[in-house]
Amino acid sequence: MDHLERVVLPTPRRDSWAGVKVWKVLPELVDDPLERLIDVLDSAERGQARSNPDLPLRRDYAIAHACLREILAGELGIAPREVSFALAGAPSAKPSLADGTHGLSFNLSHTPGLILIAVAREREVGVDVEWLGRRVRAAALSGRRLSESERSVLARASRAERVRCFLQLWTRREAHAKMTGEGLPRAIAEDAPPCGPHAKAGSWLCDLDLGPDYVGALALGPRVRVDDLERGWPWSSREPARAEPLDSREPARAEPLDSRE
Repeated sequence: MDHLERVVLPTPRRDSWAGVKVWKVLPELVDDPLERLIDVLDSAERGQARSNPDLPLRRDYAIAHACLREILAGELGIAPREVSFALAGAPSAKPSLADGTHGLSFNLSHTPGLILIAVAREREVGVDVEWLGRRVRAAALSGRRLSESERSVLARASRAERVRCFLQLWTRREAHAKMTGEGLPRAIAEDAPPCGPHAKAGSWLCDLDLGPDYVGALALGPRVRVDDLERGWPWSSREPARAEPLDSREPARAEPLDSRE
C-alpha cells in the first residue's frame, strides 16, 4: 500500500472521526501494469475499464477501483478480489458493500492527478475532490449551481481566489450529495450545509487539506446501528441489488464544469 497516503483530518469535537479514514492516491506513482490492476476487479468493473478507448482514462479507472478494493479488503480482512459490491435503488444510486458488510460504507472521487477514497464504520460517508487547473467560469456557473448564500461567499472572494472558492463550495455540495445518496439535482436545488456539525446530530461536513493544486470535502452522516446501515437506513428503504460499483457521475477528464449536467 505504498501508493496510498492517509489524509490528515481536521480536529473538531472529540470522537467525531472515530472509524473514519480518507486516503489519497497519485495515479502517476502507481507502476503496476494495467492488466494486473484490471485482474483484481470484478467482471462489471473489467468490462467498464476495457470499454474505454482512452488508455490514460482506462488506467485511471483501473487504479481507482483497484485501490478501493485494496483498502476495503484491508478493512474487512479478505482478498481484494473477494470484495463484493451492491447498489441500492436506481442505477445512479450510491454504491455499497454487498450485505452491508460490517456496517462499512465508502466513497470514491477522482479528478486529474488525484484519487480520494473514504471509508467509515456505522455511518454514511461522501467525499469529493477537484483539480484547481480545471477550466471554470465561476461567475457564469454560480448563478445556476450555487445558492444565494454561496454566491455571497463567492462574491467576497478576490479575483485570484474565485476559482478555488467556487470549487471548494462545489466539493462541499458533491460530498454531501454523495453521502446522502440524494444525487446532485436535489443537492443543487438546496443550500449545502455549512462546515461543521449540521442538521442531524452527529453529521459533519469539512474541507480537506490536499495541497496547493486540489480542493476537497468530506461529509459524514449520523452514527447508526449496523443492522440499520445494512438496510440502507436512513437514506433508502429499498433492498440492495447487485450492480457495478461505479459512480458514473464522477468525470475523469479535465472538462469544464459548465459542460456537466
